[in-house]
Amino acid sequence: MLPRRDLLEGSRHPEELGALFSLAETALRTWEPQVSGFLEAAVREEAQDRLGGLSELSLASDGGHPGAERRCLLLARSGQEPTAPALLGLEISGNFLFDPASAADMAEGLAAAGAGAAELGDLWLRGDRGGQAIVSEVLAVDDVKERAIVLSRLIMLAEELKNLHNFHTAMSVVAGLNAATVIRLRNSWSLLPSKIVAVWDALQQLFSPESNSINLRNALVYASPPAIPYIGLFMKDLTFIEDGNQDDVNGLINFNKRTLAVLLGLQAARWEYVILVGGAYVAVVVMVITGVMPPTTLIVAVTLPEALKLIQIERTSTDVQLLHQAQGRTAKLHGRFGLWIVVGWFAWLLIAGVIGAA
Repeated sequence: MLPRRDLLEGSRHPEELGALFSLAETALRTWEPQVSGFLEAAVREEAQDRLGGLSELSLASDGGHPGAERRCLLLARSGQEPTAPALLGLEISGNFLFDPASAADMAEGLAAAGAGAAELGDLWLRGDRGGQAIVSEVLAVDDVKERAIVLSRLIMLAEELKNLHNFHTAMSVVAGLNAATVIRLRNSWSLLPSKIVAVWDALQQLFSPESNSINLRNALVYASPPAIPYIGLFMKDLTFIEDGNQDDVNGLINFNKRTLAVLLGLQAARWEYVILVGGAYVAVVVMVITGVMPPTTLIVAVTLPEALKLIQIERTSTDVQLLHQAQGRTAKLHGRFGLWIVVGWFAWLLIAGVIGAA
């Protein structure tokens, strides 16, 4: 989280900056570059001054042409390429020879037609022929019904990308549709068919960041290859592993940060567990067959049902609490496994002693 109180202290535009800070936090949290709506020069410059000192954040702006005054602010994690906003030119045509209109008049007319300030960039006059403006892509469709069609097509595009297991691009489309300049087009959203709304709700739930993006993580686990995962999720996890855990604890090496499970990753760590637990039973059988251990040590098989339950949990579960409980049960299983090995050896020695005495 950003130090908002410090960043907003003495601000001339606290409300506008607060919204931009939320975008910056989203970019840092999700590793997905964010794009603001069009901003006044004063707001954009103040935001860049206050956010420019954050080393983990990369800033840029785009207004559709090099000398643009009203520009969108592009926010991304350092090292990432900012996402260019989808901008288009809008022609405002008509005959204004006898009824001249100013740029303010045209902006007011666009606002009356449903265009918000965040969707409208620079606007300039073309004499008595009207004017031109830089606008966001959705706003370039001036009919509300046509906008609804564009929204429907983008939603179905995201759905198809999800079905193709291209989660990264699907996330980009969903993030774009969630931009403030698009989500506020209530009239257009209200015209979407119920089937499209249901698809959109399902996409929102899938890509929700709640519970550490648990729905998206589950989808990635069970997606059959080939698949393109959402890279931001992995980048966030790697950052947390690296920056969220100290290299040293009380002057000693933090070995928990260097465990094999952390180095191998989720799927490989699951198989590591299966091999280590299942391999212990296989090793006993092999050593009994080769004569290294006595047959009575096969009594360790009484612990096999618990081992199979734990393997099932570790192979399929994503419930953190259940996995932690399984780790504790595994430690107890190791203790019982060793105890039954000792019992098996002791029983063999007793049998051998009785046979020898006879």
